[in-house]
Amino acid sequence: MNKLIYFLFKWRPFRWRTIMVYEMLSLNLMYCAVPMLAYGIHDYDWSILRILFLSIITLFAGYFATLIWNDISDREIDTIAHPDRTIPSGRITPKQFFVIALIFSAIVFTGAILISVWCLFVVGMAAL
Repeated sequence: MNKLIYFLFKWRPFRWRTIMVYEMLSLNLMYCAVPMLAYGIHDYDWSILRILFLSIITLFAGYFATLIWNDISDREIDTIAHPDRTIPSGRITPKQFFVIALIFSAIVFTGAILISVWCLFVVGMAAL
C-alpha cells in the first residue's frame, strides 16, 4: 500500500507547497457548485451530500484517468520530451498503467450511474 501511495505522489511532479489552502478549497467548492445548482434551492439533506461526495470522487477519478490515458498515448513522445515520466523511465509498464486507467475509468462510470442516468449520459458523451 505504501508503494502505491508513493507512486501516486511521485507519478507526476505536483508542487504541494505552491498550492494554497484556498485553492484546494475552491476546487472542491467549484466541483460542488454544479450538483448544488442542479438540485435547486431546497432544504439540503443527506441526499445532496451523497451527490456532492460522488461528484467530487467522480471528477477527481476522471482527472486522473485522463492524465493516465495521456501518458499512455504519448509514451513515444515522452521518451524524448519527458524521459523522467513513469512509462519512459521504466517505473511502470504501459500494460500496468492501462489497468490503473481502467480502474479510474470504472470509478468514473460507477460514480456517474450512482448520481443519475443523465450524469452517466454526459460522461459517456464526454468519453467519446
